[in-house]
Amino acid sequence: MNSSLCEEKCTCCLPPVMPTTIRPQPEICKNTSSCVSAGGFCDFQCPPDAQMDSSLCEGNCTCCLPPVMPTTMKPQPDICKHTNSCARAGGFCDFQCPPDAQKDSSLCEGNCTCCLPPAFLWKKKVIFFL
Repeated sequence: MNSSLCEEKCTCCLPPVMPTTIRPQPEICKNTSSCVSAGGFCDFQCPPDAQMDSSLCEGNCTCCLPPVMPTTMKPQPDICKHTNSCARAGGFCDFQCPPDAQKDSSLCEGNCTCCLPPAFLWKKKVIFFL
């Protein structure tokens, strides 16, 4: 109450004074070059599968890094090396031979087969070269 604020025989009633409250400062989270160069980003909460490193960001947050993927061995490509022995027999090395070809896997190197002409053609070639 304050009587100096009112006229004559009245009293001015003011609302009660609320205690001043200190509002919390907003939380700070800054991206850093070290987090970004590691492939991450700074945030208050990371995705469930992310790797976290709180030492890489500024403020009360964490660097969210991509999940560590298991290293897997990639299958080596199939190799098929042509050989002179297959060529001398009149064939060629390949992963798959034509249906009418004779096959001999001992004449090629790698995971392939020497595709030889059908028996009657091969005999003709031999006779022709003799």
